[in-house]
Amino acid sequence: MSKSSNDGFEEDLAGWYENMPHMPKNVREQLARNVWWLVLIGTIASTLGLLYIIPVFFAEMTYAPYEAIYGIRYDAISRDIGRLSASLTLIGHIITTVLMAVAASPLKARLYAGWRILFWSFAINFILSILSMVLIVNLLSIAIMVALAVAVGYVLFEIRDCFDDFKLNTNEISTRKN
Repeated sequence: MSKSSNDGFEEDLAGWYENMPHMPKNVREQLARNVWWLVLIGTIASTLGLLYIIPVFFAEMTYAPYEAIYGIRYDAISRDIGRLSASLTLIGHIITTVLMAVAASPLKARLYAGWRILFWSFAINFILSILSMVLIVNLLSIAIMVALAVAVGYVLFEIRDCFDDFKLNTNEISTRKN
């Protein structure tokens, strides 16, 4: 796997975690060996969640049940911001679910490509979630999301060097630079 233009972002984030305390080697190895199970379980849970979210999403897009039943009126701006936020959340959920499903097999084989797919799944979901929360001005959720992102990012970058072809890729990249 050759280095792409997206590797700068990944390397910048890796630099942030470089000076943090590291997990013991055996813990990192165990996590890397079993991360595919966590991804598989997450994919199944996300798929089941989508089976619930998609119909609710389309029902919510009309807002008609609330207006008819409760007499609640929504102004156009609030309604449109809510719809955009819900759309971003649904899009992020679908993208994350698909990427996690694709990542499971390479992660089981302990390929760096699987780690990268998982990384981008997480990054895309994080960015879309933050955008969604900013739209509805939910500061507590943003703070919680950032704290979770730091924790998940830490674990991701701790196990990155445990994937079999990661060392090969970094050696290949360093020889190309010289």
